[in-house]
This record gives sequence, structure tokens and C-alpha cells, in this order.
Amino acid sequence: MCGSKEQILQVKCLTGDEGHVWIESYDELPPAVRQRLRESPFNLCAACLVVYVLPEVYRQHPSYTRLKALLAAIELMEAEVRKEQVSAAPAASKRPKQQKK
Repeated sequence: MCGSKEQILQVKCLTGDEGHVWIESYDELPPAVRQRLRESPFNLCAACLVVYVLPEVYRQHPSYTRLKALLAAIELMEAEVRKEQVSAAPAASKRPKQQKK
């Protein structure tokens, strides 16, 4: 959207990779997980979900099924993004306001 003032939703990728690097990971996810990712208020990286967050969920909940662990990993990633947004918000509010000319 050239010229649009709307904020472009960037993928939340822990390694900063571009989409072509991780999109195959998305295709390998169960349909319920892909649906949950689409419904997320954040644009989460499927590869980071599987490579970084899912192992942490399994460490905490080794008896979870893969589906339950993936859904829990999405919740964990969303919580991290929310936390980042909250910690970034005070810094933005402390900037001096520009005077209108």
C-alpha cells in the first residue's frame, strides 16, 4: 500500500528472516494451527513458533500433544509481543511533542 498511513504489520520473527525463508514451516503446520495463526492479532513467524517457542512449551509440558503444544506456543509468542509493546509504549510517550508550524 504505497502512500498509506496505516501501519504495515511486520512478521514477528525472532531471527529477522524474510518470509521466503520461513513460509514452508507454515505449510507444514496442522490446519487448526494455521487458522489460529491467521486469527492472531499479531503476524507471528511460523518457523520461530516451531524452532524456538515449541521446544520451550515441551520442556514445561512434556505430555502435551503436538497440537496442544503448538497452540500453547502461539499463546506464549503473543504474550511476548504484548509485553514488548507495553515496554515500548512508555518510551514513545516520553518523546517531546513536535510543535505545529
